[in-house]
Amino acid sequence: MTSPGKSEPLHPFLSGAWPWAILFLVSVLPYVGVLRNDFAYAYDDKAQILDNPCVHNIHLLGQTLTRPIWQILGAQPLAGYYRPISTIAFLICYQLFGARAAGFHLLSLLLNAGVVLLLFGVAARLFNDRRAALAAATIYALLPVHVEVVAWISASMDLEMTLFYLLAFWCFLSLEDRNGARAFWMSAGMSVSYACALLSKEPAVTLPVLATLYEHFYRCDRAQTFWRQKLRRYGPMWLVCAGYALVRVKIFGEFAHPPGLHPLSLPHMFLSALALVGEYFGLLLLPIRLSALYVFQASTGIDGRVLIGAFIVLVSAVIIAILWKHMRPVSFPILWFFMTLAPVLDARWMGQYVLADRYLYLPSAGFCLLAGWAGVALWQMAERGSALRTAMTAAACLVAALCVLRISTRVLDWQNDITILSQASAMARGDYRIHDGMAQAYWLRGDASDAEREWRQTLQLDPTNAAALASLGAICAQEKRFDQAIPLLERSLALNPNNANAHLDLGAAYAETGKVDSAEEQFRAAIALSPMNFNAHNLLGKLYFDSQRFAEAAYQFHQSLGCEPNLAAYDHLGYISMQRHDYNQAEDDFRRALIMNSADSHAHYNLGLIYAATHRTDEAREELRAALAADPQNPEILSALEKLGTNH
Repeated sequence: MTSPGKSEPLHPFLSGAWPWAILFLVSVLPYVGVLRNDFAYAYDDKAQILDNPCVHNIHLLGQTLTRPIWQILGAQPLAGYYRPISTIAFLICYQLFGARAAGFHLLSLLLNAGVVLLLFGVAARLFNDRRAALAAATIYALLPVHVEVVAWISASMDLEMTLFYLLAFWCFLSLEDRNGARAFWMSAGMSVSYACALLSKEPAVTLPVLATLYEHFYRCDRAQTFWRQKLRRYGPMWLVCAGYALVRVKIFGEFAHPPGLHPLSLPHMFLSALALVGEYFGLLLLPIRLSALYVFQASTGIDGRVLIGAFIVLVSAVIIAILWKHMRPVSFPILWFFMTLAPVLDARWMGQYVLADRYLYLPSAGFCLLAGWAGVALWQMAERGSALRTAMTAAACLVAALCVLRISTRVLDWQNDITILSQASAMARGDYRIHDGMAQAYWLRGDASDAEREWRQTLQLDPTNAAALASLGAICAQEKRFDQAIPLLERSLALNPNNANAHLDLGAAYAETGKVDSAEEQFRAAIALSPMNFNAHNLLGKLYFDSQRFAEAAYQFHQSLGCEPNLAAYDHLGYISMQRHDYNQAEDDFRRALIMNSADSHAHYNLGLIYAATHRTDEAREELRAALAADPQNPEILSALEKLGTNH
């Protein structure tokens, strides 16, 4: 691409490392407040991080690479939600920081900074001008619509996709001046980066299309290169994309599975896509009423939203046509915007979250590239020391300050579930998703009564909401209201038989009411849906243990430990070993339980019994006293101490 406007000498400041340092600070400082934020428990953070065995256990990496994340977690096995890179990133974070939200937020901050710096590198190659590149990357760093992606840990997959997408495109651009071994390694870097982008999120499939268009219509040497040379540059990306598609079809049986929540005809889908274009432009240019939840009504006719979207598309097409004649390379960022936004414009595929801030993270790079180029071009057209340059400087500083203020206030909206939903309720008042989210937030905080109230309101607005029915059933089961719990859970599973947690709750309710065979059937269904759910194996193992089917129980508890080391499995394996009079194995199992929780009264008590039975009286007293300290009123512990003649 040519440099914008008339040529001015490049200031030495811009030719060194200072632009990189400034961009790093600009991309990080407005977001520092996220480090104080908690997990968004009801917004997937609990499920994808805190309850995800693949995040806790590095030995389950194979499961991460071969299963959709929600299938691992026991929800609907959606092939469209295959994001192994985000799970691997969470795994690394969990190993470094444990279950501390600040560590995961730090990852998001650094990923965002990496994206901003890469955009600077890409823009510098596109424009061959560091001024325009610095302007574009600065605008990108200060867009308030990006807060959701940076502040919401579970949205980090958009950060990762964009990072690898830009890295792959930068490698592709760099192939122009590379030959021999250097070209080989740059092409390899492009292919690996692109594979990582695809494994981060599906919209990365658009990159080969953009690269092909750029190679044939925009690259400076396009007239001097043959088809074979062009194909060598972008061909590897097409091969990686084809391989990715084949692997998904091979593993999941299909490339993607649309939710089908918006059964629209093709004309209505097209009208809705135009309406969405207008909505997204509004979020990008006027980020005043940002929200975690937007209500989007599909368009079945030509309305105001459709007309606005059509106008934006028409104006963009006119600008491309004008630039194509006089300054063709500058039209490429417009193609970038629409090409990368296209995957989220089909309301039939996107379900209830058809409109969301995070979907603009990659497309907005195109907007910022064009805005940065235009700003520098206008600046260079103005005379040095002119009133226009003064006005532009003042306007840029004012807009930047307003953007920093908006980012800082928006970060506060993402402090926790309650603040997220309280802010979103103003935008989606009366939407069942608000009540459902509030209910989950209350439930995770142990407030069952408020959670039940919110889920009942959810069902008033959406009577066939299988998840809300299952959650209400879980509350009733926890409170021993099995006459209400069982019908609710059965109705939920009739609507959605692929909810492993609902099977577990129904199985537990059956077990409590003496329906052992029905309970076993439900637990087995849960394990079939979510084989990595250690709790499912524990519940089935306990059912077998209570039925004195010790061999089957031991198998399930070992399966549980294969998913994730946990206290319940070690305790029950210790009980089973004691039943078999295998005291050495029982001692080992209870010792492992105490490593996980040194105050586990069950482990201390049973170790005391083992030591008493093997005439290790002093050790028996020590363990029983530790058990009593953890459970002072337990009559069994008191009786065991009395038998040892111990003054407790």
